Amino acid sequence: MNEYPPIEDHGLVGDLKTCALVSLDGTVDWCPFPGVESPSVFAGILDAERGGHFTVAPEEEEFDAEQAYIDRTNVLQTTFTTGRGEIRLTDFMVPTKGDIGADGERALYRKVEGRDGTVPIDMAFRPQFDYGRAETTITARDESVIATAGETTTE
Repeated sequence: MNEYPPIEDHGLVGDLKTCALVSLDGTVDWCPFPGVESPSVFAGILDAERGGHFTVAPEEEEFDAEQAYIDRTNVLQTTFTTGRGEIRLTDFMVPTKGDIGADGERALYRKVEGRDGTVPIDMAFRPQFDYGRAETTITARDESVIATAGETTTE
């Protein structure tokens, strides 16, 4: 993983309220929530150590990757090819005209699918609220992980 990949090595997904930058190595390097003017949840593009990130990538250090959008959408697909096979990571946010759910929640969806062979993956969910300045607590609940900082929560 490149500590600070060039901006051209990122794709952008969004929901008309906020957005996320996804690098070719499968890392969400930037994402403010709930709106684009909000403080960050992931800001690794600004500070790789303290900014936070969400990475889904092959375990192998050597891989080829390419990104493309599904035609006429803002759905980003990153395809990883390794010596053991191929996987595809799909990232998207759902645009809405109003609130989602009872609390107006928004979400970044990440889906991994095997395309060929067997490719073990690494996943790291490390949110750091408010540009890495807020103390973030992560707890497990049922089949999910909850990140909180003060009154701010991400699941």
